[in-house]
Amino acid sequence: MRRCALFESLSAEQLERVAAIAAPREVPEGEDVFREGSTGDEMYVVLSGTIRISKEIPGAGEEALSLLGPGSTFGEMAAIDDAPRSADAVAHTACSLLAIRREDLDRVMFLDKDLAYALLWAFVRTLSSRLRETSEKLRAFYAIAGPRGGTPPNERPETPRVLGGDENSPCLGLEEPNSSTDGRNLREPCQGG
Repeated sequence: MRRCALFESLSAEQLERVAAIAAPREVPEGEDVFREGSTGDEMYVVLSGTIRISKEIPGAGEEALSLLGPGSTFGEMAAIDDAPRSADAVAHTACSLLAIRREDLDRVMFLDKDLAYALLWAFVRTLSSRLRETSEKLRAFYAIAGPRGGTPPNERPETPRVLGGDENSPCLGLEEPNSSTDGRNLREPCQGG
């Protein structure tokens, strides 16, 4: 577990506390660890093998978001909130995992505030890094797809289009870049939905 970035700042004693609540789990190749939309109450550490994180894209099939190897963690959002899983996690190869239940982690962090502080900051760093990666993937997607689905830049309207549809559809919180951003692909929070 020491190889895992999420736990690298923990003392040996704190790491022992976390290891004591971690349950080993063997997952054969191709088996789901969890599915998008399912209830989550565990996070995982990959000891061996590879986990594929993906989403099902309507009309396109499975889109792999990430392949995670030994020392990686996944499912951390379930340790923080009660929201459904945001993606699928499947054993790309046979895997050995450690599963850590949210309830057990909450109890350990309640008893050791220094451990809680270190872990919560590690969660923030991990989730922030993943958000940055996702932003870069969106930027690459727009670069490949082209603005307005192929509309030349000089023919783009000045008013940004809300991602997720037109002005009558629900706002997803992001807007497409407009020509005033000088091609920097900046996104602004959506105000209307």
